[in-house]
Amino acid sequence: MSLCNEGGCFQGDPLGGIVAQAFKTVILDIDSSRPITANSEDYAGDTLTHVVDVQSFSYNYGEYDSAHFKYPWRPGE
Repeated sequence: MSLCNEGGCFQGDPLGGIVAQAFKTVILDIDSSRPITANSEDYAGDTLTHVVDVQSFSYNYGEYDSAHFKYPWRPGE
């Protein structure tokens, strides 16, 4: 289940994690059978990306390897 696409969830903003957690809580109350992801233009590590179960981001192609190195336990797409 995806929370947002690119700019829709305050990525890179300290409020992004709060917004994402609110969305995630509602979604999991309805359907807890699937992991939560969000496509982000920012690197793995902002407040939004700490909330999701599967890391997904685009455009910053140079960040992919470093994100997998920094968060090897988190699956990415």
